[in-house]
Amino acid sequence: MQHLVTQSVPAERVVEVLRLLGAGAGAEGLAGGQVLALQLEGRDASGASQEELLGQLEVAHARKAASLLAASAAAGAMLAGASPSDCACVVAFATDLGMALEGEGSGKKP
Repeated sequence: MQHLVTQSVPAERVVEVLRLLGAGAGAEGLAGGQVLALQLEGRDASGASQEELLGQLEVAHARKAASLLAASAAAGAMLAGASPSDCACVVAFATDLGMALEGEGSGKKP
């Protein structure tokens, strides 16, 4: 954020970075993923198969750390002037890293 206010960053890039970070932290990202994870916590498999529950857990993980890391990485890449294809590679790596971190933290593997 300091870079946005101390450097000459084009306004459209600032708006895109703020949009990315807001999405990564908001209802479709970290906050929404946490809500989903809390809803899944303690839920028994009587109404859903283990595969369905694991799929929902993966969605929760993707929306938590993975989305926030991906947004942060994309913002950094954009501010550094990376090409769209390089930004996509950075996002893919950050998403995979976030999924791994979430899986490790929950005791479950993604």
